Amino acid sequence: MTAPRPAPREPFWTWGDAALFLSLSVPSLLMAIALSRGIFLLFPKPPGDGARLLILQFMAYGIWFCTLWLMLKFRYDEPFWESMAWRIPWAHMRWTVWLGPALVLAVVVLGEAMNTPIIDNPIQRLLKDKWSVFMVGFFATTLGPLAEELVFRGFCSRL
Repeated sequence: MTAPRPAPREPFWTWGDAALFLSLSVPSLLMAIALSRGIFLLFPKPPGDGARLLILQFMAYGIWFCTLWLMLKFRYDEPFWESMAWRIPWAHMRWTVWLGPALVLAVVVLGEAMNTPIIDNPIQRLLKDKWSVFMVGFFATTLGPLAEELVFRGFCSRL
């Protein structure tokens, strides 16, 4: 009779892997800066500051998370989402993907209906054009939380 196979260590990565992942954040940002500058040269009219900053930020996130995927794939040959312990906690969770942006739209409509004053602040100056407003609203309710959850809940909390 053979002994039962021990349960795999969870998480399977180490503090060294966490250090490697964190150290790749700066090169990912630098690569995103270079790529976004090249991409913006293709635009006939460059996007506003808010749109440019968001594109840069999420390109950096994308590159950084690709390095995490590569690390998990080639060092451990493990699938990405399962390694991050991302499981759907309730059956209708996919509705939250739609409810976040719907909440943003509801707040905008309510703000307009209440005729809220526009106060000068750094965020207001960043949101000068419609594309910047759209992108900040979209990214703040979709990709921003996804990136935050990948790092803090998926990777760092499992160490």
